[in-house]
Amino acid sequence: MITASCSSTYRRAPSIDVGDHRIAISASLSDLDMTESTISGGASLPVNTSSTDMNLTLGRVVAENFELGGILLIDNSTTGSAGSESTSDMLAMGAYGRFYIPDLLLPSRKMVPWVQGAIIFAGTQETSSQSSNSASESEIFGTELSVGATHFLSENAAIEFALTQSFFEFSNFSGSTSGVAEDYDGQTIETDSTEFSVGLSLNF
Repeated sequence: MITASCSSTYRRAPSIDVGDHRIAISASLSDLDMTESTISGGASLPVNTSSTDMNLTLGRVVAENFELGGILLIDNSTTGSAGSESTSDMLAMGAYGRFYIPDLLLPSRKMVPWVQGAIIFAGTQETSSQSSNSASESEIFGTELSVGATHFLSENAAIEFALTQSFFEFSNFSGSTSGVAEDYDGQTIETDSTEFSVGLSLNF
């Protein structure tokens, strides 16, 4: 069980035990000019993205301080670039690995820092633009690198904070403009972004 010491006589990091399970949901709201989009064969374009993200993770501690699990990403975003605006809905799945660092004590003895890497390998994104009367769907592949901390509220409940750098590639587009099918053959779009998220986790 992942536990937090409540002793007032000494500082002790919570223990991360092999066989522990964790389920968590986290969310982030952003309105940042921190996303760059690159269309294959073209230049990088800075874009302003306003997004609402929700992540669901389920994992198990498989070795000392090391957790493996699955991740589900749900994202709704509005993107503006070069005078146009589009809305996207993304649903994707992947796997992650997290390494806890209980020996790195933070100001609160109930807080454990960690680093996490994730690979997103299955999912789709649907995008629509009213300005160009177009819609498209694409496949997703991506990676995420996060640094964060878990603050234990009790033996089984915690708040998680994370700063995540994401890299995504969207490919195999299909779609239409004004009802006419478009040829997106060979086109890929790459994005990178940075987000801060807050979540709740249950440990059992």
